[in-house]
Amino acid sequence: MVNPRITQNNIQTAVCRRGWTRTVHPSRNVTDAIKRNLVADRRVSPRDYELDHIVPLDLGGAPDLRNLMLQSRAGACDAHM
Repeated sequence: MVNPRITQNNIQTAVCRRGWTRTVHPSRNVTDAIKRNLVADRRVSPRDYELDHIVPLDLGGAPDLRNLMLQSRAGACDAHM
């Protein structure tokens, strides 16, 4: 779930650079489609969930499906926490 392109040798010019996440974040069309597929598999409402990165992009997380999960907007550890 970590970005294999990020190493100790390039972390300063990649992740630690202002605007890094904008360069690797999937487009809204892509993330919306992923979210629709994930909620359809669970048969839940997309309004009740947010799509979240398991390892945040700004900490070197991979910008791909393996690093995305649905996070509930309700409960003790909700998407807003």
